[in-house]
Amino acid sequence: MFHVPRSRHRGSAYVLVLSASLLVAVIGISALMAARIQHRAAAGTDDMAEARVYARSALEIALHHISNDPAWRTTYGNSNWPKNQPIGNGTYTIEAVDPADGDVTTGSLDPVELTGIGTMGLATQKIKVRLEADPPPLYAHYERVANQCRHSPNQTGYAEPLPIGSPHPLHPPRPGRAGNPRPSRGSTCRSGP
Repeated sequence: MFHVPRSRHRGSAYVLVLSASLLVAVIGISALMAARIQHRAAAGTDDMAEARVYARSALEIALHHISNDPAWRTTYGNSNWPKNQPIGNGTYTIEAVDPADGDVTTGSLDPVELTGIGTMGLATQKIKVRLEADPPPLYAHYERVANQCRHSPNQTGYAEPLPIGSPHPLHPPRPGRAGNPRPSRGSTCRSGP
């Protein structure tokens, strides 16, 4: 029978325990790294969502500026919009461009593309909207002409008011119905006596 020295058994047990400990340590470190990566990914997702909110807020701020300043095209132009302004834990930037001719200050009816940029941490989100002006309706032009006619001096130097109950000079009753005469082709402004 062979006799194996005791020190050899003790050495193999030591190697076995050491390798098992190393395996447990590798698994533990891997789990910690996975949790850390997952945490970073979740934080990045939160940053992206917050940056998106800041970009939307930038557009709301731009629309607020537009609605409160009748001369917003000249006030802000192409480059005077807020840039890298703090909001919450991040920043926002507003950009405006006129796709028709590149200059926001010209053409009051030209469309404008607004871009809201929100930044939070390493995340940046951009949201773009296109604003198109509604041209004034044709009746608004006619109303303006009618008001000029009503308030323009006649030959005697006085403004001639329209009699109460008289049809509007630019909106006569619709022709072709019973009792509705066809409108005359003359001037809509009445002359004085």
